[in-house]
Amino acid sequence: MGFSLMYVAQIPAQAFDKANENFFRTTFFELCARHLSFVLSFAIEVNRPSGRSDFEAIGRTGSPFEGRAYVLEFKHLSRKKAAELNVMEMPHPRAEELDQVGRYARDLKNQWPELTIFSHVVYTVAGAGFRFFPLSDADAHP
Repeated sequence: MGFSLMYVAQIPAQAFDKANENFFRTTFFELCARHLSFVLSFAIEVNRPSGRSDFEAIGRTGSPFEGRAYVLEFKHLSRKKAAELNVMEMPHPRAEELDQVGRYARDLKNQWPELTIFSHVVYTVAGAGFRFFPLSDADAHP
């Protein structure tokens, strides 16, 4: 989902100083909805049987994304917490986020079995930037 990384990267560096997870989720939603709503439909804070997913996108009929859905889990961390977890160097998301996004992806798949689901974890770090992890099917659906 190259467009996800492209749009997360558009968020100005100054925004990372005082923003929280909701800011990033809603800003990402707004950017995607503004520029990509002709090929994807978007939703945030979707109530699922296993919880509330942060961000979902489903390809529109006739678009290059038809038959695909995307689930993103956002986690916002202070610089201190990010340093403790070594987020900027970690090779993959933590098990906690993998489990969470995996549950939401399974819920979405149960609702729309015909869709191919792509899962992602995004860590935003106060004043330092972000880490974006596109997950393989094996990563996101243990």
